[in-house]
Amino acid sequence: MNYKIPVAIAVTLIQTTALRFTAISSTPDIELIQAEDEVILLRGDSETSIKTGEVLQPGDILIPSSIVKIRCPNGAKPLLPANVSSGVNSTCHLSNRQDERLTIIRYRLGGSNPEIPYTLSPRMTYLLDERPTFHWNEVPGATSYTVKVLGPGGIIWWENPAKVTSTELKYPNDAPFLTQGVQFLLTVTTDQNRSSLEDDGSGGCFGFEILPENKRKEVRKRVVDINNSSLTDENKALALAGVYSTEYLITDAIKELRQLEGAKTPFVYSRLGKLYAESGLNLLAEDYYSKAIERFDPIGHSYNLAEAQAGLAGAKLILGKQEEAEQLETKAKAGYEVFGERESAKDIENALTELRTKLREQAENNCQSNPNKSVIIITPRNN
Repeated sequence: MNYKIPVAIAVTLIQTTALRFTAISSTPDIELIQAEDEVILLRGDSETSIKTGEVLQPGDILIPSSIVKIRCPNGAKPLLPANVSSGVNSTCHLSNRQDERLTIIRYRLGGSNPEIPYTLSPRMTYLLDERPTFHWNEVPGATSYTVKVLGPGGIIWWENPAKVTSTELKYPNDAPFLTQGVQFLLTVTTDQNRSSLEDDGSGGCFGFEILPENKRKEVRKRVVDINNSSLTDENKALALAGVYSTEYLITDAIKELRQLEGAKTPFVYSRLGKLYAESGLNLLAEDYYSKAIERFDPIGHSYNLAEAQAGLAGAKLILGKQEEAEQLETKAKAGYEVFGERESAKDIENALTELRTKLREQAENNCQSNPNKSVIIITPRNN
């Protein structure tokens, strides 16, 4: 059934304390300044192996076989983890979109109450597919769900709950077209009247948008190039996830990485943990970060382990597991300091302090309890 009924929720994109704009008018050289082993560079439709001293370009994706360091235009020298695809744009906080990119702290409230049908996908993402498949959390005891899509003018489509008894629904071909450049919000309500709008923090207002056609063409070309490359299947999936993450196609990145579940490498689980944490899906973030930490070699992967511990600390804090969060924070900061990354250790401390403040103010930000502050947040994130 199709409706265009005004609703109380004002669909807007706002800048919050968790976000900051980054605009770069000119880009000084970006350089690979430290690499001991092979580093695979994906640039456009080409794939090559590079060494220390290589000048990088916006849009490049790197897959190093060991930890490497690059120099960004702002002078920062971030470390890139081994065996994971990392985008230059997101690592150096570059902007190559006319509408400027956004970055966000790595912690976001949400996805922590199993008793509500919080959205799983699409959630805080751009999409390639104009007819996406919706997924949400299965609620114990619920037998049916009412599914709605909201746009700037109100409800643009909803499905009769009698037809929705699972936690997955394809947006039908006869539903209104999802226009590019418009932000949408998926909402789900159970037959017990529990709503995705009860989600913590931003109140379930995690939106989505269709990627512009010109960008979709670019992404599809890169996908074809990677699939036709000589990379291993695992590295292809990691590279594809990197391409999707660079364009903030988070749903597609997660889908690609989920196909690698069961792999021995911890990097897939760490990457999934990060994507889920930054999407405000903290039960899932806890699960995948924990799996990564179980698999990391504490000596050979100490930096990667610290990153996973830092991410898991935030998820634990959001889930109310204070003591575990503090232990993980201590371990993460120690891990960063081993690499001389004292700024990273301080950043984690500051981010967790801010998160504790946000948790205390959580009720004020709830989308359902305070609809005048409702927002759709589509926030591109660190790759």
